[in-house]
Amino acid sequence: MSANSPTNTGFVAYGQNLDAVADVENWMRTFAFEHAVGNWDSFGYRNQQNMFAYKPERGPVVDAHLDINIVFGGGTRGTPVATNDTVLEIDTADVAMNAIYNTPACRRAYWAGVGGIANGVFINANADPVMDSRFEAFEASDVHVTRRT
Repeated sequence: MSANSPTNTGFVAYGQNLDAVADVENWMRTFAFEHAVGNWDSFGYRNQQNMFAYKPERGPVVDAHLDINIVFGGGTRGTPVATNDTVLEIDTADVAMNAIYNTPACRRAYWAGVGGIANGVFINANADPVMDSRFEAFEASDVHVTRRT
């Protein structure tokens, strides 16, 4: 079973097969994070790169962040990639990624990840103290930043 061979199994069987080799919850929550912060240069978003997968000796494959410099102005969007024009913004040419996002269990895990972010770290009471302390640290270090409100 491979995420690159989603055809001829149906979404339920495909989801079960994928879940047997990958930590789908981890993958989808990681994808939700990448979308939430706008890191389009990552696996599970539109560029399918800058991530790594790890297969522990006893456990499913997990996905982890590699870099996030695009979010901080470390690149340009370049030539547009054809996307599915939804909030998911995934490469329409990537058959495997489309199959993952269209598998109901995967999609539920993704939206659960988005909900956890929206109702957790993105709440002002949670995010503002962290962001304010970073801003103050930049100011104290003579790193000139502009406060956005």
